[in-house]
Order: sequence, then structure tokens, then C-alpha cells
Amino acid sequence: MATQSEGAASSLSEELSGGQAVPILVGGLLGGFIAASIALSLASLIFSGPMSDGLGVAISASLIGGSVVAIVSGLYGSSPGMISGVQDSIAAVIAAATAVVATTAAPGTEVATAFAAVGLTTIAFGATLWAAGRWRLGRALQFVPYPVILGFIGATGIVIFQGALGVLSPRGAAVLDDLAILVPGLVLGAVMYAITRWSGSKYGVPVLIVGAAAAINLWANLGHGRDAAVEEGWFLGPFAQGQALDLLIMREVVNADWSALGSQIAVLLTAVAVGVIGFLLNAPAVAETTGADIDVDLDLGPTGLANVAAGMIGGLPGFLLLSDSVAVYKIAGLSRLAGVFTGIVGLGVAVAGTSLFSAIPTALVGGVLVFIAFNFLDDALGSSWAAVSRLDYGLITAMTLGVLVFGFGAAIVLGLLGAVLLFVFRYAQITVVNRDLDVMDYPGLVDRSPEERQALESASSRGRILELEGFVFFGTARQIAERVTNMDAAVDYVVVDTSRVKGIDSS
Repeated sequence: MATQSEGAASSLSEELSGGQAVPILVGGLLGGFIAASIALSLASLIFSGPMSDGLGVAISASLIGGSVVAIVSGLYGSSPGMISGVQDSIAAVIAAATAVVATTAAPGTEVATAFAAVGLTTIAFGATLWAAGRWRLGRALQFVPYPVILGFIGATGIVIFQGALGVLSPRGAAVLDDLAILVPGLVLGAVMYAITRWSGSKYGVPVLIVGAAAAINLWANLGHGRDAAVEEGWFLGPFAQGQALDLLIMREVVNADWSALGSQIAVLLTAVAVGVIGFLLNAPAVAETTGADIDVDLDLGPTGLANVAAGMIGGLPGFLLLSDSVAVYKIAGLSRLAGVFTGIVGLGVAVAGTSLFSAIPTALVGGVLVFIAFNFLDDALGSSWAAVSRLDYGLITAMTLGVLVFGFGAAIVLGLLGAVLLFVFRYAQITVVNRDLDVMDYPGLVDRSPEERQALESASSRGRILELEGFVFFGTARQIAERVTNMDAAVDYVVVDTSRVKGIDSS
């Protein structure tokens, strides 16, 4: 960490003296605005319905936790240009668990149980990252089948979209009762997606978010009536005065329903695994896109400790953000200060508290979630069509839609099992028989007499030599058995050469 601190100090000094203050400030503000919008939306995703009483604290915890991760990543990341914040994929998994908790926890314990789920998951995620960095396991943890990753992304998109529908129907009534909020939210999400998909403008989404928030607030204040708009669910809240920064509510987790929480432990552990995989995928993607010289093993430790700190106040897990890092890079280049400013913006929003939160339209929060969901579903089912085989695409689709039938955790497990079966099927198609030889094609090392060689030649048609390679398991072993069975009836014996075999399973 000392070496990283010295490198960070040197980098900050160069940035301050390099005449790049304005681009760095603008980039940091943009990154912070996007990260804060996502953090706020993801907190709303989890703390909705029966758990909405904890939303004010959850938003502040999410903002502050994400800011801690952003500042630590900016200062101590292995490379400048690393913009970090709360992660949507992990939050979606936690939301899947808390949605079940909301229906199974004892009455009055829902909020405390949800905070326990968030805090403990974030702490466990941070500890896992720290341990992986301590033993430099970054590269070893990157082996996950690509179709499973895409299937997980698709399933996450479904969960986020379901959460968006819940946010956009704040009164919990029939969907038709909330069409006035639902339709604008869906349209906003679709327009954001279209901007990023076809426009390429880095300012389009932030401008749309600010414009939509201003327009809805203007309509509520000058036309419809603020009190009526709040009562109808057009804005987040209402929040108790001072609730947003009352992070001491985390002491209430002792009142959580641990039995209800324990029933979701597998899903929460999945969230930890998803976070680790996501971090290991985002790092090389950011490096490839921005040219940053990122060392994953060096970044695991600081990011892990920052998440442990965030989890202590009930913050959501966070790490390197791909979209934010690229957007900020296009404005500020590879800058550590931009990452720090990103975190400061989040802290500023948290300090503003309920006065700001209450001005945030529900349709805008739901729209951001719809936007995230559309991007996930496009990555899983749209962009992948030309990149994977039809069998792999079938697995991706099954995982994506399976979450609707089996739930999130079961869909991921079934996807992993499907990937294993596909691997076994495909590997079984690869022949392990390198060469099928006549006895005389495979001379021994012994110097034999003419009589012995003649005897061998006369008996050569009665034997074959199979030279194997690779790994022999139950699938490929069947190939060997079938080849032997189909040999000429004159063959009395088979010699199997396993010198090139890497391993043989017990079957």
C-alpha cells in the first residue's frame, strides 16, 4: 500500500500542475452524477414496498459507501482513470434475496433484515476481494464460462426490470392505477438506452436525467400541486426529517429476522461470487478501452477494504465501473483526481439529504433501472447472437428466462450445470486417440533378433496399439471402448499408450 500511496501522490501532483484542472473537474462531475444516479436507483430497487421505511437511510448509505470505494480506487488504484461506484449486478442479486425476505421476515423486522443482508454481503464481498488480493488469486479466479456470464447478465436484467416495475408502481396497486408514472419511466429508460446504443453521446443521458427531473418538478410545483404529486407517488419518500444521514440505524440490525435471512444465504453468497467475477471482468475491459495499466491483484486489496468500510454502514458493494471509467476518460484522460471527484459528488448528494431526495421523481429512478435492465438484456440476448454458438445461446436464454420460473439463485445454478453438461458433450466429441497403429508401426526400444522380429511380424495382425492424448473421462472413454469393439475380429489384444494423457478420471 505504501508504494501505491507514493504513486498516487506523484500522479496527483502531476495532474494538478499539468493544466488539466477543468477537464478533470468536468469529468469527475459527470462520473459522480452518473454514479450517484445509479446508487440512488439501486437503493430504491432494494428498499421498496414493505421496506420503503428504510429508503432514506439506504440511499445515503449507498451514496456514502459508493463514494468511499470511488475515492479509495481513485487514490490507491493500480492505474489512474479508475472510476468506481456501486454495482448494479450485485445489487440485483441482493434485491432478489430481500424480495423474499420481505414476505418471510417477522412483521416489523423487514427493514432491519434488509440492512443486515446488504451490510453483511458487502462486508463478505470486501473480505473476499482482500483475501484474493493478499494471495494474488486474481488470475486464478477468472475462469468462468462465457455463456454463464452472459446468462447471469440476462437474468440480472430481468430482476432489475422487475424491480423497476415495482418502483414505478409505488402504491402497490394494479399497474393500471400507476400508468401515469409507469409509462414515463419506461419511456425515459428506453430513450436513455437508445442514446447510448445509437448516439454515442457521453452527455446525452446526464442531460436527459436533469431535464426530466426539472420538468417533472416544474409540473408538480406550478401545475398539478406538490402535495398531490407526492401523495400519488410521483416523488421518492416521504422521508422522516433527518432520516437520510441517521446511519446509526445500522445498530438496529440486531433486530433482524436471522431465520428469514438465513434462508437466502445461498443467494447472498451468489452475490459475492458475482461481484468477484464482475470485478475481474471489468478491470481488463477498462484497461482495453482506456489504455490504463491495471494490475488486478494490486487493486483487490484496497477495493476490498473500502467495501468492508461501506458494509459497516449498510452500503452496497462497489468496484470499478466500466461505463463511468470510459465516459470520464473521454473527457479527463487517465486521471486519479477525476476518480476522487466522483466520490466527492456522491458525498455531496448524501449530505444534501432528504431535501434533495424528495425532489427526485419516481419515474426517473425507475427509468434509470429500466435503462440498466435494457443494457443487460441487450448484452445477453442481443449482442451475443452473432458471437456464440446456438447451443450456448440456448443456455443464455434459458438462464435469462429461468429466473422468471425458478428464481434467481436456481437459474444461476441450473446455468452452471448446463454449462458443465455442454462442456462434457463437446469434450466428448474430441477424439483422445491420437494414433491407431499396427504393432510393427510402433517399434520397441529392445534390439531383437531376426527370429523374434519375424515372430512379431507374423502376429502383427492380431494386435493394435492405441496412442492416447489429452484427458480421459467417462465421455471420451466411451470412444476408446467403441473403437476397440469395432476392430477386426482377428485382433486379440490391444496395447494402450497413455504417455501423452494428462489425466484419467475414476470412471
